[in-house]
Amino acid sequence: MIQDKKVIIVGPAETDEEEEVDIEPYDVVVRFNRSVYSSYELVGSKKRSKRRRKKVLTFPETDLLYVYRGIDPDPAWKKMKVKMWLREGEWYQDARRRTKGYWDCVEIMPQEFIDNFQEELGCNPNTGILAMKDILRQNPAHLHITGITFYQTPYVDEYRIPEELRHANYKHKGNIARHRQKPQFEWFIDNVYSLDNVTTDQTLTKICEESLSSRSKNTVKGFLGRIL
Repeated sequence: MIQDKKVIIVGPAETDEEEEVDIEPYDVVVRFNRSVYSSYELVGSKKRSKRRRKKVLTFPETDLLYVYRGIDPDPAWKKMKVKMWLREGEWYQDARRRTKGYWDCVEIMPQEFIDNFQEELGCNPNTGILAMKDILRQNPAHLHITGITFYQTPYVDEYRIPEELRHANYKHKGNIARHRQKPQFEWFIDNVYSLDNVTTDQTLTKICEESLSSRSKNTVKGFLGRIL
């Protein structure tokens, strides 16, 4: 599905581009988690709303959807390829239960791949960067990334999970289970941004170039500090 294809990842972050993303030139359109949600609201009281969420899904054109195990299934999944990842292998049976009726269109990503990437990053990956790593190992001809800023710009309101729905479970893996943006961003610059077959939208390009410029200045400053 990916090899030698032109692929675009469309994330939920706001960018400087005024016009809508043109997906026409690409063979495969990739989205993830709630970047396909048009609205997201609580249902019921705050105390009992943790698992009762009302969503309106638009599912704009999508060929490949990456989802975290906690995302509720939708009938639109049957029209696309869905790849689900689990933070921990012990959650496999729970994932099967949650996706009952959709199991035939869901592929669980290899747990060894997830575990190794967690170790490489030193933290839990966001679904977007996990999608990048998985896509790049399949040798696309071109990968364009838009709508991803590693939370350095605002995200559409509908994407953010309301504070009262957030919860953490670090019982098995400790702090490595936490999402941390800095190591993911550094990994992205070193392993994705520099690739010849990868392009990024104007917003992410600006963020990366500013980071690389800062790196360069710090390197020179450190070198001068050692010789003076």
